Amino acid sequence: MQRLLLSSAPRQLVNVKLKNGTSAELSFRYFPTQNTWTFSVDWRNFRCSCQRLVASPNCMHQYARYVPLGLMLWSPFSVDPYFIDDFEKERAFVYVLEGDEIELVENL
Repeated sequence: MQRLLLSSAPRQLVNVKLKNGTSAELSFRYFPTQNTWTFSVDWRNFRCSCQRLVASPNCMHQYARYVPLGLMLWSPFSVDPYFIDDFEKERAFVYVLEGDEIELVENL
């Protein structure tokens, strides 16, 4: 499980090296008028765009058949991130999941 160190920048791009030797490009965007964070994922020929980032064991559960990774958003307050500085102030944490980690967190 890799923790992503996100800042309070409204647009962020993260390149993640996966255990299978490939890499995925993750982008995060904050929309101040909606008080919400979104994410997009590019991996090989797969792309999902502008998905809402919510407190979940795996925000990418619906794509499990298509990609070898998942995104877990954990908050000590059990709320979705809605402030631009939620990651910087550690009110929310994003983790990249791979392989058995996906099944493990979804079955907790």
